Amino acid sequence: MKIKNLIWYWIGNRLEWIWPFRFFRFLKPGIDIVGRKSVACIEGYPRSGNTYVYATVTLMTSEATEIAHHLHCSAQLKEAIRLRVPTLFVARAPSECIASYIVREQIPIRRAIVQYLRLYRFVFAHREHLTVIDFNKAMSDGDFLRSSIIGVIPS
Repeated sequence: MKIKNLIWYWIGNRLEWIWPFRFFRFLKPGIDIVGRKSVACIEGYPRSGNTYVYATVTLMTSEATEIAHHLHCSAQLKEAIRLRVPTLFVARAPSECIASYIVREQIPIRRAIVQYLRLYRFVFAHREHLTVIDFNKAMSDGDFLRSSIIGVIPS
């Protein structure tokens, strides 16, 4: 198992700390941490269509728009809620995203399942502050995805 995955999990999902990720982002391009300047946050469990939704949002907004994305943990969601940043959470069936995550990252099944459950428990507990969009609907219906984005994120 990659040590990065274990550290990422403990800091982001167990401890729900956002501050260490502000340092990690310099080491890991492709993520952006939510902050006061963020106009939106896009999150989901790994392998849940986060990149697709993020790409769609960036096409619909200006280049200067700051969008937090790809942290895949409850710390990011917790901070977005605290800062009142509009947040889209991409939800995908566990049998699909967990299997894909295990293969891609070579992590133990148990760790992947625990990570999924912890993230989704957080989402469920805070669902009134998040816009949860279905992965299958977002991938198959561009109008649904665009209307979900327009309803949450200022263009």
